[in-house]
Amino acid sequence: MSENDVVETATEARHYGRLGRLYRGLTTVDFVGRKRTWFTISLVIIVLGMGSLALRGFNLGIDFRGGSSWEVLAPHSSITAVTNAVDAAGLTQPTVEKLGSETYQVTADLNALSSAQQGAVTTRVVNAMAKVAGTSPNQVSTSSVGPTWGGQITQRALEALIVFFIAVIAYISLRFEPKMALAAFVAMIHDLLV
Repeated sequence: MSENDVVETATEARHYGRLGRLYRGLTTVDFVGRKRTWFTISLVIIVLGMGSLALRGFNLGIDFRGGSSWEVLAPHSSITAVTNAVDAAGLTQPTVEKLGSETYQVTADLNALSSAQQGAVTTRVVNAMAKVAGTSPNQVSTSSVGPTWGGQITQRALEALIVFFIAVIAYISLRFEPKMALAAFVAMIHDLLV
């Protein structure tokens, strides 16, 4: 590379923004030379994520673990008011969330109760939420998922993920090279963990 080429490249580099220089290969950042730094940063993020997962676990919705959910439109209410109402109705360990600006969702696990007890608790919760919202009980939406159904959904989701991984590896192996498939799989797992 001559001196004129270096001056020309430096002039071009100033013309483009940072991303433009990176895209055109006009950057002077030694990415490969700093690979240990990047691997260390990535490893720290993965370890922190795995630690968080080990301590807190997954926050699965009722579709995967089973349970009951109630929703109501309550424009002049608060999470505290809804929580107090469903606690007074006999719901143990409810999770109350505000969806959007005016809708409240209450979720709880009633699977340990008998069907009759579940029905009685559901009726009390619906009435309490309707009272807080200032509406009729038929305006409270109710949904319930049993633990068996939730377990089946989780199992099928894991099976679908495994089939997807196998299909991606097979496609890349056939279309490119098996080494590329392994590298792509490792990169995909890395991206999922990060």
